[in-house]
Amino acid sequence: SKFVRMMVSDLQNGIATSLILVLAVIFIGLGLRNAILVATAIPFSMLLSIVILNATGETMNMMVLFSLILALGMLVDNAIVIVENIYRHHAMGVPRAEAALIGTGEVAWPVITSTATTVAAFFPLLFWPGIMGEFMGHLPRTVITVLVSSLFVALVINPTLAALVMKVKPGAENSSDPETQRPNYWLVLRYQRLLEFLLHRPRWTATTALVLLVFVFTLYGSFGAGVEFFPKIDPDSVTCSIRPPDGISLEASDTLSNAMENRIFGAPGSGWDKPVQNLKTASVVIGLEGVGGPSGGFGQEGIGPVRTTIEFVDSEYRTESTTATLTELRRRMEGINRSGERVAPPLFGADFDVIRPQEGPPTGKPVSIDIFGENLNQMARVIYDMKNIIRNVPGTVKPTDDAVTAQPTLEWKVDRARAGMLGLSQAMVAGILQVAGDGLNTGTFGHGDDEQDIMLRFPERFRRQTSRLKNITIPMTSGAAVPIASVAAPDLVPGPVTIKHYNKKRVLNAAAELQPEIRADSSIREMFQQRAKQYPFPPGITYRFGKSDEEQQAAVSFLSKAFVIAVFTILMVLVLQFNSLLKAGIVMVSVVLSLMGVYMGLLVLNAPFGIIMTGIGCISLAGVVVNNAIVMIDAIHQFQDRGDDAYTAVVSAAMVRFRPVLLTAITTILGLVPMALKLNFDFTNFTFQYNTSMSQWWQSMALAVIFGLLVSTILTLGVVPTLYLLQYQARGKLRKLPLLPRRNGTP
Repeated sequence: SKFVRMMVSDLQNGIATSLILVLAVIFIGLGLRNAILVATAIPFSMLLSIVILNATGETMNMMVLFSLILALGMLVDNAIVIVENIYRHHAMGVPRAEAALIGTGEVAWPVITSTATTVAAFFPLLFWPGIMGEFMGHLPRTVITVLVSSLFVALVINPTLAALVMKVKPGAENSSDPETQRPNYWLVLRYQRLLEFLLHRPRWTATTALVLLVFVFTLYGSFGAGVEFFPKIDPDSVTCSIRPPDGISLEASDTLSNAMENRIFGAPGSGWDKPVQNLKTASVVIGLEGVGGPSGGFGQEGIGPVRTTIEFVDSEYRTESTTATLTELRRRMEGINRSGERVAPPLFGADFDVIRPQEGPPTGKPVSIDIFGENLNQMARVIYDMKNIIRNVPGTVKPTDDAVTAQPTLEWKVDRARAGMLGLSQAMVAGILQVAGDGLNTGTFGHGDDEQDIMLRFPERFRRQTSRLKNITIPMTSGAAVPIASVAAPDLVPGPVTIKHYNKKRVLNAAAELQPEIRADSSIREMFQQRAKQYPFPPGITYRFGKSDEEQQAAVSFLSKAFVIAVFTILMVLVLQFNSLLKAGIVMVSVVLSLMGVYMGLLVLNAPFGIIMTGIGCISLAGVVVNNAIVMIDAIHQFQDRGDDAYTAVVSAAMVRFRPVLLTAITTILGLVPMALKLNFDFTNFTFQYNTSMSQWWQSMALAVIFGLLVSTILTLGVVPTLYLLQYQARGKLRKLPLLPRRNGTP
């Protein structure tokens, strides 16, 4: 319940923050009343979206809530474009109602097309297969619902409200030239000078953009920080696990657990005088090997039968990062203090591990390999070698395996000939041994749910010692008794083991976690895989790299296909809008420019490329960044239809659309800035929260959208008009070329 309250609180704070930022930005550009007009799109769109999501059976889970936060910056874009265009006409003297009709009509189709392109970007994500699709599939459904709702609000509710209450700022009547309709406020005039400079050098502008693009991609290829699957966040809990030696008793397991607890809690004589930091609660479970699942430890991967689960204090009360606390726990179990000195031995040679919760759906440890075969002894030797390979890969910690060796079992061999001479059968000897060991069920007492078994068995002092078991006597038919050792001999032999299968094949696994400070796990995984492929596997032994690698490869494959499909779908929408493949291609240039912005941001922050979060950010950018280019090219067409030449139409349209392009980009960026900075303002208690788990989770996606949108907006304002003018000039030159003669000499 606490986690649910925290998520809902983050959504409420995100909505409030977005409202304030939108009001502030639009207030500067259009005035307070019009800022409120635009801001109404947020509650109306959110309310409509939640009603639709509820009607479709979508629950308010973590992904839905934070998809709503992600969509907050996008949903005001349509409202800004429409309200700004209505405001522009009203400032030129057109009455409010008529300005609402004209302003909405002029940009209605570009706004619809812009929304369609953004929906097209998220649409392929609806078909994400597997467990990752079940987890991430809520995001596209939610974002698409919010975008469609915001389109309805922008086309219906915002114009209606604008016709009723819109007011022009004092002096805004003179902010546009009535004849050319070009705005003349200070910032747009500076933009006009820069734009005309670029338009007079179109080839230089296009070449510079291309060189910059190639330079950034090359720079990232050389100095990029690698790739991560899911973002690494500070865990709220951690599990310290011990897998004791085979055949250990419950009492010995308890001794191991006490030693682990003493180190965690800083008991006297443990080598540590203080407990680990950030400790809130701890629960201890002690069992036997094989309890609760075939993995030898409660059915969870890497968790042994002795474990301590630690819950950390809330983030605002932590004295250090819990990632650092996790490293300290690992040191204590290893017996090494923070300065690197060994102050205690490892936990009696037991196989121990510190396991952090997985981010996202369960995919296994980041470095993992499965070995298949029929000969278990041979497989165990190979898996032991794999552990050594993992151990020697820099960045890995404490490799483990699930090659459970046989448990020692006391096996009695009956001398049938001697037993027959004494009148004893093998069944009689087995019956006595059963009473001595597990016990014999002789009946029940009680009724119904209270019914209990009556077990007949020897006292524990006989069951625990082989020497006493040998002296147990067996009654004969003659009335005499003989010791069991006279007809049977005990032998300590390996007992049965757990044999796991995958696709009907025997399988063993070796895996390891990474050092907590490492984010780019793909480079370490690739290093291990290269070394593993060089290992001489014996005949009959095959391998595959673990589920985490499979999920990562599947995610890369799907997101790559989804990006291509999204770009193709967006291109088709643009062709329908402009009836020109060339103009659609000009708009798609902004997508490439946005990718350049993403890579520039990763280089500046020295951050790895997140396959899931950054990948989804790039796909969403493909739909968002084309909006500005769509609105601009549509405005160019309108000025050309009015009779302006191409150059004049390009300059006029760019100046007219400068303000809405700037406002939509700024509001989207500012809506994601708190998430990118890992800041959250609690409006209920008026306190700042920093570095919360949810902000760490979504930061990489927010940064991708911010840098991509920032760079693409800056370059789109100069590159898209230049490319449009270039293609128009090229078409004009082609039209003037004489037709080539045909073979018969006729033109």
